[in-house]
Amino acid sequence: MGTRIFGAIAIVLFLAAIIVKQALFIVDETNQAIILQFGEPIKTVQTPGLNTKLPFLQNVIYFEKRVLSSDAPPQEYLTIDKKRLVVDHVTRWQIVDPLLFFKAVRTEAGARARLDDIVFSELRQELATVKFRDIIAQERENIMERVAAASAEKASDFGIKIVDVRTKR
Repeated sequence: MGTRIFGAIAIVLFLAAIIVKQALFIVDETNQAIILQFGEPIKTVQTPGLNTKLPFLQNVIYFEKRVLSSDAPPQEYLTIDKKRLVVDHVTRWQIVDPLLFFKAVRTEAGARARLDDIVFSELRQELATVKFRDIIAQERENIMERVAAASAEKASDFGIKIVDVRTKR
């Protein structure tokens, strides 16, 4: 009789532990999270701490809160004087709206692909208006600032804030 009670208590404790583990989740200071129910976003959590969700019905997806970078492959551009210029750039960005980010691009890889396209387009547009000599001599910083500003405006549609766009070489 005592063994049966001990066994029943052990089973109840085991099931309770599983339910508690499924119902609680932790968001640390470097992350933000979205709670999904049947694949649909229910709630976003951007503050660190212990949080709850419905066990087995809801799941959690985490996104970085820190500044991320996208190191795109070098691309060739034409200047206004028809000279070829190979630019290798780095984009630093941050997820500021995880719900919009999830709906628009889903993952960091999807965001990097979209950001690379946006920055390539803006660089092509800016470099096509400047002479090669001016790019090398004095205009590089101004061009990168204009590219970053224009790219930031387009990236905001994805829940992303562009911190900086810089050329490596």
